[in-house]
Amino acid sequence: MLGWISWNITLDAWWQPTDRETVSQILDLLNIEPGDVVYDLGCGDGRFLTRAVKNYDAEAVGIEIDPVRVVMSWIRIFSTGTFSRASVVMGNMYNKDLREADAVVLFLSGDANEKLSPKLNRELKPGTKIVSYYHELPDWSPVKREKNKDGYNIYLYER
Repeated sequence: MLGWISWNITLDAWWQPTDRETVSQILDLLNIEPGDVVYDLGCGDGRFLTRAVKNYDAEAVGIEIDPVRVVMSWIRIFSTGTFSRASVVMGNMYNKDLREADAVVLFLSGDANEKLSPKLNRELKPGTKIVSYYHELPDWSPVKREKNKDGYNIYLYER
């Protein structure tokens, strides 16, 4: 357990589960259409993935580096019956191909957003929507900014 906690300290974002209302607000902001492919980078327990499938008829892909959270995501996916359209890839989000994404969810650190910014600009197709919860995406101009019920910023960007 201590090893897992120590390893998590080295990651670019701490896991902090997002409340249901904010998950819905973020996904609504993305204006997801049926069949859209939604990526959640650092997907944690998979709550965005299952909600995108169930409520928006999307395909959902999570990328998560922590094996414990990958298992948590798969448990959520199977328990909600969304396994035919939601998946989790274990690995480093900086090394995964994002070209298939129609929408991307980020709830990461400011440092992670800074590292991802050029990759998103390089790989995402024009029109792809990105929502970043809490931290801005450097070198991008938000097309919209909202606050959640607790007053935290949610930024919408479009490639």
